[in-house]
Amino acid sequence: GASAVYSSAHDLIRFASLHLKKPLADQKSPLSDKWIDEMQRPTVITKPGVGYGVGWRITESEYGFKTVTHTGGMPGVRTRLTLVPSEGIAVAALTNSRSSLPHRVVEQTLATLLPKYAQQRRRASYQRTTPAPPFPWKPPLEWVGYWTGAVETYTGQQAVKLWVQADGDVHVQLNQQLKHLLNQVRLENGFLTGIFPGNLNTPDVNRRPHQLALRIRLRDKQLNGSLTALSLQRGPQNPAPDLPQRSGYALSHWVNLSRKSTLAAPRSLFDGKQLGQWEIIKKNDFEKHGTVTVKNGIIALPAGQPATGIRWKGTFPRNHYEVSLQARRTKGSDFFCGLTFPFNESYLSLIIGGWGGGVTGLSNIDNMAAVENETTGYLDVKDNRWYQVRLRVTPERIRAWIDQEEILDLVTKDHKFSIWWEQEPVRPFGIASWYTAAELRQIRIIPAP
Repeated sequence: GASAVYSSAHDLIRFASLHLKKPLADQKSPLSDKWIDEMQRPTVITKPGVGYGVGWRITESEYGFKTVTHTGGMPGVRTRLTLVPSEGIAVAALTNSRSSLPHRVVEQTLATLLPKYAQQRRRASYQRTTPAPPFPWKPPLEWVGYWTGAVETYTGQQAVKLWVQADGDVHVQLNQQLKHLLNQVRLENGFLTGIFPGNLNTPDVNRRPHQLALRIRLRDKQLNGSLTALSLQRGPQNPAPDLPQRSGYALSHWVNLSRKSTLAAPRSLFDGKQLGQWEIIKKNDFEKHGTVTVKNGIIALPAGQPATGIRWKGTFPRNHYEVSLQARRTKGSDFFCGLTFPFNESYLSLIIGGWGGGVTGLSNIDNMAAVENETTGYLDVKDNRWYQVRLRVTPERIRAWIDQEEILDLVTKDHKFSIWWEQEPVRPFGIASWYTAAELRQIRIIPAP
């Protein structure tokens, strides 16, 4: 890169002469011709006709010639060194500015030296058209969700959270700072890039105002890459008035994230008009279900013999989520809201109104049902009264509320979880009633940290 060493254009041309196998009289190459060729052999293909060797980008046909190039750039610096091995030509251009000038200088110089290069370059310029505006990016399914991890700095790890939504919006949060929308988002060659305001709060970064640039890719089910602090502004004053003021720095840090949930944003699970992704359960004890209907923003579950229920057909997170809904019993004396949900690789059921109409709790914990474990509670259920139900699932705890009152708070460590076989058709997520008529509305899910 341009910042790693101080060099003049003359220095770079002397360096290039070794890689053209034409050392100057006062030079002796440390590499044999064989190893010079090996460095210029692509080992990674980045796109058709272009690859990366050892420190070199190799283009098989840049306007008719194979070229070997290395570029560099930092805030305030741009460089390019290009070799044309077949012609024994090397061109170096350096500038203390942020511009494309080095690229234009190199191409114009090669066009002056090589008529064929100039001809094909002119032809290519005639063929160029204004590209169509890019479509908004849509993340692959394996990217969508809530991710957590850390960025490594020399003062220690710092927490990073990332929310990748199905519609392409990406939000990021560093430590306990504000949650920000990732700007200038692009997915190119497998890398997701974007910038956002934030502060790593390390002494080197704090020298100047800066923004953060994220560049990550999916590897082995993890997102990792770089989080770079970019200072593009001048300091408040010039500490050395006799020297020109330069802009900032680019300080990169390794960041690694793991997906905790496939859910990245709040989402309605019922539009009030149709079942949509919900399906009526018909297996096992649901064969003699009531006739499920949708009317006036309400899903009606008539009493079954014994059960009526609906299950979610789409993907559903296994952790880090919170479900809310309103439910009411219209007739019967057993549970009117049996909410079966995933937790890691297991399933549980939140029972409301069971065992005679009033028991609440989770089934099953350590093979014990909701009526007999540490989550057992009681609710004096009234027919035709709406109850606001909220369930939060995280790796450490499962919590539930009815009308803002917490009915259970279970620490999950050292427990075994399961469901009754009757509830298996409700998986991965669904709502059922037992010998009871019920109604549901306003079903939503949001991410839970």
